Amino acid sequence: MADWEGIGKIALLLRGAWLAASLAVWGCIVWKLALTGRATVSRVERQGVSWPGVPVCATFLAALLAPAFLLALADLVVPELVPTLNQPAQALALIQWNLAMRVVQIAVIVGLLALAGPLRKQDFGCDLATWHADLAIGTEGFLASAAPVFGVLVIVALLGWRSPDDKHPMLQVAQAGVGVETLAWLALSVVVVAPLSEELTYRVLLQGWLQSQLPAWQAIVITAGVFVVGHAEFDRLPLVPLALILGYVYYRRNSYLSVVVLHALFNAANLAMAILQ
Repeated sequence: MADWEGIGKIALLLRGAWLAASLAVWGCIVWKLALTGRATVSRVERQGVSWPGVPVCATFLAALLAPAFLLALADLVVPELVPTLNQPAQALALIQWNLAMRVVQIAVIVGLLALAGPLRKQDFGCDLATWHADLAIGTEGFLASAAPVFGVLVIVALLGWRSPDDKHPMLQVAQAGVGVETLAWLALSVVVVAPLSEELTYRVLLQGWLQSQLPAWQAIVITAGVFVVGHAEFDRLPLVPLALILGYVYYRRNSYLSVVVLHALFNAANLAMAILQ
């Protein structure tokens, strides 16, 4: 028999360790700013993307509408899937359709941009020569995200704007006692495919284009706003700090890898704590 109380304590310890590491990272950031007056994330210069405005808008809208189309199709192919998202019997089908929606998003973006003009790796923030630094900065951003996100969660809970039952459907599935196969599909969807599709949609496509049209801070704020609106209402405020950190890291590094790593580690940590809890 599993020691469920012990497992719950492990989740609490993981959350505490993440928060402690986050405070340490923020302490280092403040210390460096005080000593040198420079940001801790080195700036990688970039030229404006080569994508015209109309194809970018059309691609972004198509990427947002594609999952809704697939979800409607899923409701036809798998009866009762949508109304019963949180029932364990439907968990695997839900996860697989969610993963398929993410893959379609990626294909739509890359395909439509390829039709609009030549695909350049610099427009996608891809530079294998800097992968070590990008990986490290993505990890640092993940650690830094805990303190502001947890802080907003506490404030929202104290104000009564979020109840304990308000959880992302995927986290509800993780806590429903599903089998190993379902958890493996869930990890693939949440930790790998979701960060790849969302960062391509919001940071690379939307923010990358906005940065070539507006001051950087406006591009970051607008993209963050669109990003949080695309999530469940009870998740929006807690996700604001994460969205701003993702935007700042992408602006400084011009790296798809950095924001994918940051986002993937954030999702993985929350998924792990949900399972252990």
